[in-house]
Amino acid sequence: MTPVDVALMDMLKGMSPSSVDMELRTLSPDAGGSLQAMETFMKFLLSQLKSSRNFELVEAYLGLFLKVRESKFDLLASDGN
Repeated sequence: MTPVDVALMDMLKGMSPSSVDMELRTLSPDAGGSLQAMETFMKFLLSQLKSSRNFELVEAYLGLFLKVRESKFDLLASDGN
C-alpha cells in the first residue's frame, strides 16, 4: 500500500456518505471521469483488500461502485445474448 493509497482512504473516511456517492458516480466517462479513473479506483480497492485493512469500508465502496454501474452491467449482459 502506497502513501497515496493511505491518503485516499483517509480522505474517503472523512467524507460524508453522499459525498462518497458523488465521487464514485463521477468516476465514469459519462459523468466526466474516465475508464482509467474507474480502473485506478478498483486497483485502490484491491490494494486495500491485500493489506487486510478497512475491509468493511472497502466492501461498502465496492458495493456502491457496482450499484452505481448496475444499469451498465445489465446493458452489457443483454448485448451478449
